[in-house]
Amino acid sequence: MNEVATDYNAGFTDALARLYKEYGGAPLTNFPPAETPDGPEIYAQASVNATGPNFTEIKTLIVNHSAWPARALADGTFRYYVTIDCSGQVIAPAGQSESRREVQFRIASSGSWDPSNDWSYSGVSTTPGSTPVTVRNITIHSGGATIWGTAPGAEPSPSASPSPSVSPSASPSASPSASPSPTGRACAATYRVTNSWQDGFQAEVTVTNSGGTAISGWTVSWAFPNGQTITQVWNGTLSQSGANVTVKNVGYNGALAPDASTAFGFTGGWSGAGGDPAPITCTPA
Repeated sequence: MNEVATDYNAGFTDALARLYKEYGGAPLTNFPPAETPDGPEIYAQASVNATGPNFTEIKTLIVNHSAWPARALADGTFRYYVTIDCSGQVIAPAGQSESRREVQFRIASSGSWDPSNDWSYSGVSTTPGSTPVTVRNITIHSGGATIWGTAPGAEPSPSASPSPSVSPSASPSASPSASPSPTGRACAATYRVTNSWQDGFQAEVTVTNSGGTAISGWTVSWAFPNGQTITQVWNGTLSQSGANVTVKNVGYNGALAPDASTAFGFTGGWSGAGGDPAPITCTPA
């Protein structure tokens, strides 16, 4: 909200208070309506700054776009292979520069270095110098609470073979469904509700390359069981016809190496009962 909007709101509030004093009245039922988040509020973005045979240099942005309610992050840490402490830095939705902090770091090895099996590296934009993208596998913490991201269940060993059904979510609402193709490409999608209220909900779908070769894109499909409708989506391109929903990748999150994952989210509405869709199918490109 800008300064002009704040001044107008103060004036309207003052006028309404005077009208109530003069004439009285009763509050309207269910007013004001509850607002719902239109996207992630506090989140991490990352890209590769530079890379070599024995190092990886990462640029990370910790972004605070909170508004439900707006709140400052003053004791934040994030996890990329190690814990990086940002406490003392106040990150707040008070302006472009105030709402984010940039951290650049390099992980180096005396021998060869391969970041591909690092949990935190999954989903990072790997083109050196590219614009950071939103990532789920870099977790953000406030005090002792995780406020963004999905931590690994266990780090895979360098010699481990990729699993055909990896799910970084600890308690998904629906089981992932993998869709192999004749070329050996495959992907899986996991659906979970992250928040809900009287007549709406917010959900997230994690897409994982579950095959043995890289994919250049993906399409996730499902059918809602009880007439739910999607009102807004981020990190994906939506098509909905009745109960049938299709979400395709956008330009920056379609390419996934084997075992890599990305996620998209959305808000939606329902009347009456909710219910998670099943199955969730994923088709690779």
